[in-house]
Amino acid sequence: MKLLRTPLRPLTVLALMAGVLAGHNAAADEPRAIVGWKEKVRIPALDLTLASKNDTGAESASLHAENIEKFEKDGEDWVRFDVVISEDEEEKAEFEQETIRYEAPIQDTVLIKQKGEESNERYMIKLDLCMAHLHRTVEVNLADRSGFSTRMLLGREFLSGAALVDSSAEFTTDPKCIGPAVDAVDD
Repeated sequence: MKLLRTPLRPLTVLALMAGVLAGHNAAADEPRAIVGWKEKVRIPALDLTLASKNDTGAESASLHAENIEKFEKDGEDWVRFDVVISEDEEEKAEFEQETIRYEAPIQDTVLIKQKGEESNERYMIKLDLCMAHLHRTVEVNLADRSGFSTRMLLGREFLSGAALVDSSAEFTTDPKCIGPAVDAVDD
């Protein structure tokens, strides 16, 4: 019997390496979470759990906010806003209230361009977020997400190096806020 040798193509080698490394987070030396395209996310500061879309095409996280007001506190720019959860939404909060008022220091202001619309300015704040076993601090922009299927969107800043998104799955796990949050913000 004669063995035929065929050279491995570079893309084949890359695919094999990616398959081996995909389920492992070398930086944290723990397995990456495999999450669905929609998952429950816990925001401890707001005492709130809601549905989030995991979007690897977005860089940062976005939270639905209403009545957004910029103000000054101790010489710094802050923002206050309402998080409103409607009775008919699937991501109903785990508490009795429908509106949560929150204040936070403004980390940054960004211009966001959405397809077919003009750019709009959004305030960025830092929030601790939990999804599956991940507990991370990320910058979150405040936006009107009333026209979207979820009140929160998580982008690459939260997901990178920590989670793999299975686009065929949703709501595969509950958030577990264990230990201190890992700062996922690149300064």
